[in-house]
Amino acid sequence: MYLHFYSIDSVQSQVKLKEALKSSCMSLVASRVDDVRESMARAKEAMFLESKPSDGDKFETGNEMMQQEMEKAQQQLDNLQAVYRAFKALDVSLSYDQVRLGALVHTSKQTFFICSGIGKIRLNDHDYMTMAPSAPLAQALLGRVAGDRVVFNQQEYIIQSIV
Repeated sequence: MYLHFYSIDSVQSQVKLKEALKSSCMSLVASRVDDVRESMARAKEAMFLESKPSDGDKFETGNEMMQQEMEKAQQQLDNLQAVYRAFKALDVSLSYDQVRLGALVHTSKQTFFICSGIGKIRLNDHDYMTMAPSAPLAQALLGRVAGDRVVFNQQEYIIQSIV
């Protein structure tokens, strides 16, 4: 088993890494927000252009489908905005000795950033998996400390360090 023990300078560099990860996550979410807004604008434009029905039933069906798409896009936008606000409120300036919200967890298999689950982030030629605290693997890791072993889906994760 290999555990990382960080010096003060190293802890500070790991905290800076968490800050960079948070910034990358916020940029990714902001980009997704922009994409959804663009999609909604195109859908509104399409609805406006379709405002002159040639066939009543087709018009109503097409309009209803566009309206449903707009509602799904609005829900997606609301969710992304909530994720962005959660990232904005996340304090990554602290170093932790156990897995919790805001922790960067180095394991034998992967490095996890416990925040919101938006997928893999590539930073400085390394991959970091973002994970919401409510995710099943995060639930298995929460409260654990360096050196703990966690078995999840028949895979063993050894916590090497936590920042």
